[in-house]
Amino acid sequence: MAIPALTPLNIGFGIRTGMRLQDPAKPKNMTELHFDGVLGGGYSNVVEARFGGDVTKEFAWTTNFNANLMGNNLALSPNLGLMDLIAQYNPLKEFHIWGGRLLVPSDRSNFTGPFFMSPWNYPGFYLRGAGPLGPRDGPNGRDQGVTFWGNALDDKFKYYAGAFGLDQGGPNSTAQSATANAYYSARVSYSLQGAEPGYFGSSTYYGAKNVVTIGLSGQYQKDGASPSSDYGLFMADVLAEENVTGVGTFDFEGQFYKYSNDVPFYGLTGPTGAPVFFPKEAFYLLASYLTPEDIGMGKIQPLVRIQQTGDPGWTNFDFAVAYVIKSYAARLVTTYEHIDTKGLQPTANSLQFGFQLQK
Repeated sequence: MAIPALTPLNIGFGIRTGMRLQDPAKPKNMTELHFDGVLGGGYSNVVEARFGGDVTKEFAWTTNFNANLMGNNLALSPNLGLMDLIAQYNPLKEFHIWGGRLLVPSDRSNFTGPFFMSPWNYPGFYLRGAGPLGPRDGPNGRDQGVTFWGNALDDKFKYYAGAFGLDQGGPNSTAQSATANAYYSARVSYSLQGAEPGYFGSSTYYGAKNVVTIGLSGQYQKDGASPSSDYGLFMADVLAEENVTGVGTFDFEGQFYKYSNDVPFYGLTGPTGAPVFFPKEAFYLLASYLTPEDIGMGKIQPLVRIQQTGDPGWTNFDFAVAYVIKSYAARLVTTYEHIDTKGLQPTANSLQFGFQLQK
């Protein structure tokens, strides 16, 4: 068996840019056109520069940067950040140790990231990492920590176990406070059909393979909900993709979140500044279809996603149409979004226009 050649350096990039039709002061009205930023719920007007390579057969590294064009005037005050800084030990495909600043193992959406998911926006009602309607993590779904992971059983079984928030009290800590405890995050998944090898994931393969995968994950942090209450989150997800010859590719994705008591929604506070929204559970369901043949330069992919929280209930409805020119590398996405918070915040409507390129 030939030994694979080492790759001393890999270089890649990703660009996402977009516009949003919505009045920021009156979010129900689609009357003003603005550049779409990360605070709008998406991940637009962002550039990523990606670097990595092998040092030996067992050791490798990854360093990724991103720049948010909406944060500051990029020409005068660049909003440039370190997204990943990973030291990798890869002795076997069944066992890896990755440490540094890396993606927190949790739900499928966090493993997928905006460049490899069918919708333009992450699930949730706000920027990831700002509250509990999604897994606990830091900016861009990353945090400082270490993960043990591996693939087994012909890559059908995959596991992760990690500890994060390990830089408590440091100047660059992404934890809620300098005195917060580290948190733990783990995930297992099994593919009933096909396989999904590797650390990262996707929410679609654009018909390149048929797959049905079920995943279970959880997080825990002592005193993570409040000074006297632990944080806990259970997650379950499923992805099913089937390419029917001559008909097209069908995708179904579902995710369920169950939170421990007293986990606040940090993005919404009352008159005294205290949290007022404590969701106990949430879920989303997504269905999409991809045409079998190109129509012009690419394929058409309509998509519907509904998201719901429980006790109290918020509803988020997305309808999108993507023009997929070259799978993950080039696509255009138009999304209508409607958010009903049952009076906790104003009802919101928006129309987004997104364009993605990467290599």
